[in-house]
Amino acid sequence: MKNVDITVNTKELKRLVIGTKHFEKEIAGAVASALNRTLDHVNTRLGKLVTSVYAIKTGDVKKTIKKYKAKKGDLSAGLKSVGHTLSLVHFPHKPETTVIARSLGVKHAKAQVKVKIKKGSMRQMNVSPKAFLQKSNGATNIFMRVGQERTPIVVLRTCQCLK
Repeated sequence: MKNVDITVNTKELKRLVIGTKHFEKEIAGAVASALNRTLDHVNTRLGKLVTSVYAIKTGDVKKTIKKYKAKKGDLSAGLKSVGHTLSLVHFPHKPETTVIARSLGVKHAKAQVKVKIKKGSMRQMNVSPKAFLQKSNGATNIFMRVGQERTPIVVLRTCQCLK
């Protein structure tokens, strides 16, 4: 067997310890950057996941998401989705315009409002009285009458249709 002598230069070790004292301050910034990068990635994946199931634009999903980014002093990050229910006009619907609906006539089968909420098939609205497409205050919406009278009318939203 050979004898091996190992010598440690303590000068270099002391210099190394002194050089790592600044890492404590830099680690918090690096962790905050990594958390924020992960947060952005999760936000992107969330938009893709929702739009793969529902027939909605990614922009409509991302409008509702609030990011809480990490900082050096506070190493916590998160996403929170807060928003109101969407009107059905945000989803693909037929007829697309009020002009098409009026030209076909109210009783025509193609004039009946159909909405595609989940990807797959377009479904006719099962509401009584029937849903209709109308412009109100410059924006087109899908409405339904309340009762048999001409007024009042209400805008149909997602939670009303999922019941």
